[in-house]
Formats: sequence, C-alpha cells, structure tokens
Amino acid sequence: MGLSDRVKSVQQHQQQQQQQHSTHDEHHTTNTNDIIIPLSKNDHVNKEQQEEEDCDVCTVLGVSDKKKQMFDIISGGMGMFNGKGISEDSSFWEPMGEPLDLIDLGHSGWNMLHTMAAYYPDKPTDTKKKEMTEFLHSFSKVYPCKDCAQDFQGILRDTPPKLDNQKEFSKWMCDSHNHVNNLLGKPLFDCNLVDKRWKRNITPH
Repeated sequence: MGLSDRVKSVQQHQQQQQQQHSTHDEHHTTNTNDIIIPLSKNDHVNKEQQEEEDCDVCTVLGVSDKKKQMFDIISGGMGMFNGKGISEDSSFWEPMGEPLDLIDLGHSGWNMLHTMAAYYPDKPTDTKKKEMTEFLHSFSKVYPCKDCAQDFQGILRDTPPKLDNQKEFSKWMCDSHNHVNNLLGKPLFDCNLVDKRWKRNITPH
C-alpha cells in the first residue's frame, strides 16, 4: 500500500471513528474531549517546546485520533482492545510491506532529517542547539548501514552542522545530502527549494 493509499485509509478510519463517537455522544452528555485531566508540575511542557512549530504530520497520519482513543480508554471505553492491549482491527495494517532495503532506508532517513531541519527554530536556544548536535552524532552511530553511518560521521567531522537558525541548518542538511548524492552519481538537489519540498504550507512553484 502506497503512502497516499495509507493516508486515505487513515482518513476513512478517522471518519468512522468520528461517526461512532457522534452516535455515542447523542446518548451521553459528557464528551471525552471535554474531560480535563489535572497535570502534575512535571507534566507541564516548557515554554520553548510550546512555541516550537509543528509539522502537522501527526494530524495527517491519524495520531490525533489515537489520542481520542486514549481518552476513551481512560474513561472506560476498552471495547476496541483485546486483553493484551492490541487493537482487534489488525486488518487495518495489512498487508504489510517488506522490510526496508538500503534505498528505502536512505529515503526514510533523509526525509526525517530534512523535516527536522525544516521545523528547526529560527532562534534556537543553546539547549536546542546542543540537543540537535547530540542527536545528529548519535544518529550517525546507530544508523543501520555501516558505510552510510561512517560517511555521515565524516560529514559531521569535516563540516559541522550550522545550527544558528532554521535557514542555515536546512541548507547544511541539503549540502550534506548532496555530498552523498554526488558520491552515488545521483543528481544534486536545488537547496533553494528545501522548504518547498519538506515544509508543509509552503506552496511549490
């Protein structure tokens, strides 16, 4: 199943869930969305995290609906899960594709990195810079392709990431990707188009 088909399936699933919840709400005055769960001091998100831009991908792929299901479970709606906590609607995830090969893994990895760069803060704090630096170095060590991992480690060593703002970081990520494209004999990507390619709500020309 392609990504577009999967998204359509998720959207259809969301509509079905909304219809079910709408029917349920006709017989109950309390909506699970209206339930307020007190947060402890440690549960509060700091101001920096609250102000960071979100890519909206979570909403597109149905994560918001999963939050709805979580509230249903909290309020006693356990019918959709079996005793092991696994959804009985397993057909939603079938048929499953083959495990990723080297090419698919590369596409997925670079898409994630470019998306992280696209939503990196314009004015990052020192903490955010440190977190991103640590992530990139960790990523280069655990990436499940030895040669690819070593090459990315070399990029980080020879051209350290530029983390002063979103524009510079996205440009650095694009240059790093093009370094790999050049090694593989692939066409180079126009780094002026990074936001149009990986940032939502940017209209491509």
